[in-house]
Amino acid sequence: VQARTLQELVAVLNALKIEKEKTGKNPYPYITLDSGTALESIAEDLGLILYQRTRMGKAYRGKILDLPNGAGYKYVRDAFLDLLEQFMLYTDHLILMCHSKDVMIEKEGKEMSEIDVDLTGKLGRIVTSRADAVGLFYREKNRNILNFKGDGTFISEARIDHLRGQVIEIGSSD
Repeated sequence: VQARTLQELVAVLNALKIEKEKTGKNPYPYITLDSGTALESIAEDLGLILYQRTRMGKAYRGKILDLPNGAGYKYVRDAFLDLLEQFMLYTDHLILMCHSKDVMIEKEGKEMSEIDVDLTGKLGRIVTSRADAVGLFYREKNRNILNFKGDGTFISEARIDHLRGQVIEIGSSD
């Protein structure tokens, strides 16, 4: 299902809610959201609505991320996490596909490169810290690989035993 706007995403959530109320169980064992970047963009719209519900934001008509001193990022974070929690109500397992980015970090006085989830500000760290597994997807020649190794260049390792330390070929082409 494609949902490119907040209204479309709310319609998807409403359909999931109706299905769960009708059957008494989660409509799907797995839901995958692709991508975290797209969800973050939709969260900006919801973040603006959340800010406009406050006393100081009632008359605000600009973009949420244009608030002074980065104040809008909190509303986007809250909206993003709220959307994730809404989807978790209707599935046993929520999978969030995210783009990655290289970041420089300092460990024990040494500068190192690390692969991180490409979400704004602290949101990438918050999302990965709450996840049961974070895998790095990449292509190697004709193979599609999902890596859960957490080898020091990647931000996280799976907490789920059967995924921890695994490198899984999920597909190949000829």
